[in-house]
Amino acid sequence: MTLTIETGTTSYAFYSNVPNVTAGVFELTITSQWSNQEVIQVPLTLDSSNGRYTKWTFTLTTTEGDKHYNGMGNYSITKDGSEIDSGSLKLIYSPGGGTGTQNYISDNENRQADVFYRPAY
Repeated sequence: MTLTIETGTTSYAFYSNVPNVTAGVFELTITSQWSNQEVIQVPLTLDSSNGRYTKWTFTLTTTEGDKHYNGMGNYSITKDGSEIDSGSLKLIYSPGGGTGTQNYISDNENRQADVFYRPAY
């Protein structure tokens, strides 16, 4: 499963293979597989459930997509404090935050090389 978090979007749909879910208090927790830290922890709203799957919705802030948490994660859905589903997902933040690197701009556009040592053969 892939979950794409976009800047400016607040409402997201999430589907799970848990059939016939009844009313309760639900929560979604997504933990990064890289750092083992919780990336997202939000209440879930039960939209619909049938004999095959369940559709959930949740909301995030409009600036959530500015973070840089791309990668694999583990998700867990709890109902009234008890886990009813868990698994792994691919988490994509769009456009994502900066990587902390800076572009290199050369001041030698003519590609002239400096020769420091030239052996005499």
